Parts: sequence; C-alpha cells; structure tokens
Amino acid sequence: MSHSSIKYPVQGRPVSEAFGQEVLQLTTANILSWQQGPGAFGGIHLHACWDNDSSLSRKYHGASASRTAVMYKVVARIIDQGGSAHWAYIADQLIATLLWQQAPEGGFFHASGEAEPTYTSRESCPIHQMMPLHALLSHYARLKPSDHVRVEIEAVLERHLKWFSNYWWKLGNGYVRPLPFAGWCGVTNQDLVAVAALAKYGHVTGDWGPYERYGLPALDTYLGPNYFHEENGFFERGDNAHFTERCSYMCLAANMLHEINQLRADERIPRIISRIVEALSGAVYTDTLGNTQMSLGLKDQQSRSEGKAVWDRSKIQLGNYPEFILFFQEFGSGHPAVPEIVDGLERTLAQYVFADGMIPTTLDVDKPLFATVSGSHTIVGFWEFLQQRNPGDIDLTALPRLPAVRRQCGNTKFLSDRDNWAIHVDDREIFHGIKRIPLGIVPAGETLANDPYQEPAPTLSESVNLT
Repeated sequence: MSHSSIKYPVQGRPVSEAFGQEVLQLTTANILSWQQGPGAFGGIHLHACWDNDSSLSRKYHGASASRTAVMYKVVARIIDQGGSAHWAYIADQLIATLLWQQAPEGGFFHASGEAEPTYTSRESCPIHQMMPLHALLSHYARLKPSDHVRVEIEAVLERHLKWFSNYWWKLGNGYVRPLPFAGWCGVTNQDLVAVAALAKYGHVTGDWGPYERYGLPALDTYLGPNYFHEENGFFERGDNAHFTERCSYMCLAANMLHEINQLRADERIPRIISRIVEALSGAVYTDTLGNTQMSLGLKDQQSRSEGKAVWDRSKIQLGNYPEFILFFQEFGSGHPAVPEIVDGLERTLAQYVFADGMIPTTLDVDKPLFATVSGSHTIVGFWEFLQQRNPGDIDLTALPRLPAVRRQCGNTKFLSDRDNWAIHVDDREIFHGIKRIPLGIVPAGETLANDPYQEPAPTLSESVNLT
C-alpha cells in the first residue's frame, strides 16, 4: 500500500527546491545505485529523439562508453571543487573502464547508445566513439608526467585515432556513402564531436597533425553553406535530404563549436553560435498549461513551402531541458529574450523532478514509458546540471536511501528502488531488472538463473500527466 502520492506536473514548485542540494543527493544516489563493477555504471537505455527502447529487448542495461565519459566530466568537476578522495577513486575507475572498453582494432565497444549491447566498435557512430576521447584526454592532462597511466592512455589514443581515421573517414551514412567531402559519417552533431576531440588532442598532447589533416577540413564542411543555413540558423543533419538537426542536437553542436574555438580560435564560430541562440529562441513556446516548452525541431518541408520557421511541437525534449538551460546561460548574453526563456524552462523542468531524483526522458503522449523512466543519458545530464547548480563536494557517506516508487503514465507503470526495477503495461509485468547485473533485464515469461529480483514494494505513488 502506497503511503503517499504525487501528481506531475507539480505546478508552482519552487526552482530552488527542485534543483537544490537534497535533489542532487537523491540523483547521485540513483546513479550510484546502478554500479555494476569498478567504474561501470548502468542505466536504462532510451533514445528519445528516435523513440528507441530496443535495448530492453536485448536485455542490456549496462555501461556505455559515451555515458561513462559524461560521468567522468561531472566527477572531475566535483574533484576540482574540493571533492573527497572517494571521487578521485571513482574518476580513476571510470577511466579504467574506458581503457578496458577499447576493442582490439582500436575503437570502443559498448559505444552505441540505442543499440546496446555492442561488442564490436563497428556497430557504433562517431559521437559514441569520440566522447571517450574527451574524458581520456581530460584525465591525461590531470596526471603527473611520471604517472604510468599516461603511457596507457597514450597507447589507447594512438590505436584509436589510427583506427578511427582509417575506418570512419568519409564513410558516410545510409543517405550518402561515401562522403564526397571532408567528414566521417556526414551528420553534423556527430562529426563536430569528432572535430572537438581532435582539437582537444592537439591542445593536450601538442600534436596538431590529426586536427590539421582531418579536423579542420571537417569543420570547414559543417561551417560551410551546404550544412549551415544562415537564414534559419540551423545545421543540415546530413543523413537525409533537407533534414535539419533537431533542437537538442543543435545545442550539442554549439557546445562542440565553443570547445573547438576555445582550443583553436576560429573567427567563424562566435557568430554561428550567436545565430544558433537566435534560432533556438524561436523554438520556445507556451503549452496549454502555461508552461514553457522547446520544440523538437523544424518541420522542414512545411518551413520551406511557407518560407518561415514552422515548428514540430512534440513534447519530447524535456529530458534535454537541463542542457538547454545551461546552453542559454552560457551563450545567451546579449540576446534579450534569453533570461525569460531560461526562467520558463527552469520552472517547467522543476514541475517534473521525481521523488527519487529522476526526470522524464520525454513527455511524448505516444510513449508513456519515456515519461516514467529517466533514460541513462537523461539522468546523467540532469546530474551534471544539478552539480553546476550546487557546486562542491557530494558526501558519499551521507547519500539518502532511495525511496521505493511506483510511477504511472497512461497504461504504463515503472517500479523502482535501490536494487531493482520493473515495467508493467496494463497491470502485467513486461520486464524486470536487477540493477547490479549488466545483462540483468528479464522479459516476461523468461528466467534468469538464480534470479535475485524482488519487486519493489512502493511507499510512494507518482502519476505523470501528459496533457
């Protein structure tokens, strides 16, 4: 029997309460409850933009290379802000996991995202292959020259860059293959992550050769008129005809451009980032509840035919609101609409922060599962956002015990506690999972040897309204 209940959105919830230290502690406890080994942290893999939850059927909720890299970024910031030796130990473990995840040919396995588990580096894409390099290079720069781990990282970087250059350069995608221009897969956000990684490699190691040979020509491609459209401020995605990047990927692209410009100044970049801010400002709208929302992206064909921006206002961006808020705060200076946008997005997101420190992946009416479960990348993005709001150490010895929760949207229920989770549809279990086991997802009707699962006995009931 549930002891209490909460209905979302919680209108009027103070931002200071939703994004405060208490929620940061809960979110941290939730992320760490997924530890499956030293430096290996799992989660439920949901790819919101493409409506993909297929990793559930493949029974994998283990670690992924790019998510590990983002976790490292947050942990490194905690350490820099006076974090305890516990966090330094976790940072070392995360890097060890990335080193271990290098496949013999040089790429990383478990580097796919929506298609996990992937045990080769070829079932992957540039963004998931290059995000680990950002973390490895950051850690490399932090180590003393005499540290033996630097030698290991150097070897991993050398193998990876050789493989990546040989396998991915001008490989292309299902729409155009091979690429007739400089690039890797031909998708803007993916290849800009690669360009930024090569710029970081040059900055950290002093070897700018890979950037000059591959990174700068690729950057010229994506900043050129075939990819960046000055009239609407959006990049072409590149994997279909006249298909612009979704808003969340525009945000990622801008962040990568900023990093590139910080490492190797390019006079084209500041103006383009400013134009992206203007474009994304136009994607903001007010829904029927009076809440500020972000559009998914442009309706390309309609926008072209009408000669103006026509927005797809599907509510599947909420899990990216932490990133959008940080984006507007970082780059919005001088844009008069930005303060109101930031305030509105913060107030909207605050209404959907769950009692266990998670947030919805999306508010898509066609995918109630995504409204009840915080996908593995969503929760780490929210964690990064909370840590920036509450800088400093997070005492690992004082983390709260996670509540046992039953969360419902439509006909779908998500049950979770510190150790286990389950998904019910129409009051019938579809999956259950044991957090500490990477291949610990058990579909209905199947068994796991010596299955330790015990269905959470919720003390808290939550319901999510999508209207």
